[in-house]
Amino acid sequence: MKCNQCGAELAPGARYCGECWAVVTSPEPAEGTPPGAGMAPPSSPAPTGRLVVEIGPDEGREFRLRGTMRIGRSEDSEITLADAQASRHHAAISPDPDGFTIQDLNSSNGTFVNGKRLDEPRLLKDGDRLRVANTVLAFRWAPTHAAQAPAHPSAQAPAHPSAQAPATPPVTPPAADYDMLPTTEVAWQTPPAVVPETPSPQDTRPRKGIS
Repeated sequence: MKCNQCGAELAPGARYCGECWAVVTSPEPAEGTPPGAGMAPPSSPAPTGRLVVEIGPDEGREFRLRGTMRIGRSEDSEITLADAQASRHHAAISPDPDGFTIQDLNSSNGTFVNGKRLDEPRLLKDGDRLRVANTVLAFRWAPTHAAQAPAHPSAQAPAHPSAQAPATPPVTPPAADYDMLPTTEVAWQTPPAVVPETPSPQDTRPRKGIS
């Protein structure tokens, strides 16, 4: 079976092309074949990665990873370095269902990942540091199929909040009912009339002088 994009031979059951990293599609079903028969299950999106040169003559350069890419000083390497100490074809980085793997291509100085020399292909993780001769490259990987982490649930109010007791209205004393107050009837007494005193006859007689 061949890749529909670049025509490269594909391994049986391959989901991606090892050369152009195109998604392998199933051939058109023959006439009379029921829809969906022989179709492979949907494959996960191809991973995307890149290498960023942090130390070396190519510091600041960035390489997007597509398919299998060789790293070396030769111009026919997909990732060409201006490092005289690197081998012509120093290492190769290849796509993997879980990301990308790197392997040394029998280089003279070896290939190192996070300070450890490679003895066999190794699956890379985001943030790994690769050293090829005098060049250090940072591996960056953003898997498109990674599930997003759920957001932290925010504090929610209870489904049935307890009913708050209604505010007690202020107690207002009842208005005084003056009709109910005890009353004391005070009899109004008219003061007695003052009768002028009438002098007696004796007092009205002229008095004689005393000689």
